[in-house]
Amino acid sequence: MLYSATIILFILVEAKHGPQDRWFPLFLTAWIAITTFIFSTTVGQVQFYTFQSTYSVLELLMIYYLRTLHVQQRRLPPNSAVSVLMRRALALAVLAVTIWLVDLRLCEFVNAVGPRSVLQWNPQLHAWWHVFSECALYHATMLIAYYHYDVRGQMPTVGKWMGVVLVMRLSGKGKAIQ
Repeated sequence: MLYSATIILFILVEAKHGPQDRWFPLFLTAWIAITTFIFSTTVGQVQFYTFQSTYSVLELLMIYYLRTLHVQQRRLPPNSAVSVLMRRALALAVLAVTIWLVDLRLCEFVNAVGPRSVLQWNPQLHAWWHVFSECALYHATMLIAYYHYDVRGQMPTVGKWMGVVLVMRLSGKGKAIQ
């Protein structure tokens, strides 16, 4: 999840500010390498808070840049595909965070392990947090790609593959970016 969010952040920064100097990808690489090392070699609160702070910073920056791109694109005629992607990305992110908070704060009541648990089975909420979080990242990535190709005049359209998975198709030649 951290790697996906870091790549999305890089793409968003370049979409907003243009190509970055070499220091930016090197900084992101060093940052993610250091945090990965910390996650891998620590336990307990150090590991927990390092992960939470890193992922929270990435998420907040992604929300900021997605919102900025969305506001820029609102000057164009309304587009239902963009609205669907934005609403789904946001709804899935809220659902994922809600599941994560329930798992984090109410674990002893919902994990079917202890005597205080109200459930007789473990719903594996942490696994569902990962599933919905990645689905939100997928929709955010689709939104970023849509903006990227739309700005270049390649007329993206959003459809469904096998009636379920959102896919993007490009129908225009686009303009050359210098």
